Amino acid sequence: MFEVKDKRPTLTIATFSHGKLKKKKHKKIKFLSYLQTQSYNGKRKRILVGKTDSICYVGDNFSGEKSDSSEMYKHYVGVLNKTTGKMQICDVEIFDLQPKFPETQTKDEDISETLGLSAVEQKLMLTNAFGSVTSRRYIESYKKTIVDGTMLDEAMDGVLDQTLNKEDLPVEGAQPETPESSLLPPCNVDATSPEDVYNISDIISPAEMGCLHEYSQDILNFKPEDLEPLKRDNVYCSSVLERLTSLPPLGSPARETKACYLQYLEYMVIFMQMSSRTIKSKLFLNSFPPIVCKEFISKFLLFVRNSKGVLERQATITLRDKLLLHILILLLIIDNFSLSFDNIQKELNIKTLKLQTLFNYIGCQIQKKKDKGNVYKVVVLKTPLKVMKPLKRSKIKF
Repeated sequence: MFEVKDKRPTLTIATFSHGKLKKKKHKKIKFLSYLQTQSYNGKRKRILVGKTDSICYVGDNFSGEKSDSSEMYKHYVGVLNKTTGKMQICDVEIFDLQPKFPETQTKDEDISETLGLSAVEQKLMLTNAFGSVTSRRYIESYKKTIVDGTMLDEAMDGVLDQTLNKEDLPVEGAQPETPESSLLPPCNVDATSPEDVYNISDIISPAEMGCLHEYSQDILNFKPEDLEPLKRDNVYCSSVLERLTSLPPLGSPARETKACYLQYLEYMVIFMQMSSRTIKSKLFLNSFPPIVCKEFISKFLLFVRNSKGVLERQATITLRDKLLLHILILLLIIDNFSLSFDNIQKELNIKTLKLQTLFNYIGCQIQKKKDKGNVYKVVVLKTPLKVMKPLKRSKIKF
């Protein structure tokens, strides 16, 4: 044991809540001490401030774990005099310093709005704040497709009323099948050229084509140096990205037409990848322009009453096949009626047997070709069309 004098010096020890102070940086920080005149229970509040050029650290002897523990026991430091060999005992007051940031005036409404955002909306907000110029430009294009639900109500009233008035409206989760003849758009079986087999207006209506000119501006103005940022940010699906480099020259009418086709293909792939839960939610309505959304609902969805008697949008297996068939026909038109089977299978993530069945139903021929020892499949639409075989669902794996 050792004796300590009644009057002895008091040392100050500062700790930092988020790290340690480097030896080379100790000269760049200045400490200031403030003592409050008013006392509490015989103890006066002392504030220790550490300042640097970029940040300020603040701590006091009335808060913090180390300050609370000092009420239970005392700390001492021994200072050894190397000359005399004697040690001087000093009282210690420990301060836990924490960085002090400037206060920002944030409204509770702004905080609640931020917390209420979905993961996709938060990602868009971060990209818009910190993303590259190219990413922000495509974010602005994406926002054009976001439609308020109230704006779409008027467009959907007609479709809903027609559905409600149908005598064969399904109830209690029933899923009536669509006749196989209606799965395909109108097909000219007597066509003499592939261009005359399917009409693009039966896939993309004139009304949809009119609005696509506005929403396809980013694809229309695509430059080769934009490809890598687009792939990195997943702005478009792989089916669209692979075809951006083959766009016709700038300023040509063919480029504008193909840009509209690719934008519509993007919408169809997004629709295909949606889950049943998403289709029933408002996110589905906000994912496409109003005219496109209305056409998707009339072509590829049913209104079905659930167990509570509420109408819900639903995509049956048959209607999903119908959507896939329309996607494949649009890809054939875009790629001049010749597709790589392996690339399409990878882009759309469809099993081999199912994809073969769908192509055969369209009237395509699947050919095997060799190139430098590699064997690959090519899908070709030729005339005269071969007999289309009906879909056999028992042999198709989903």
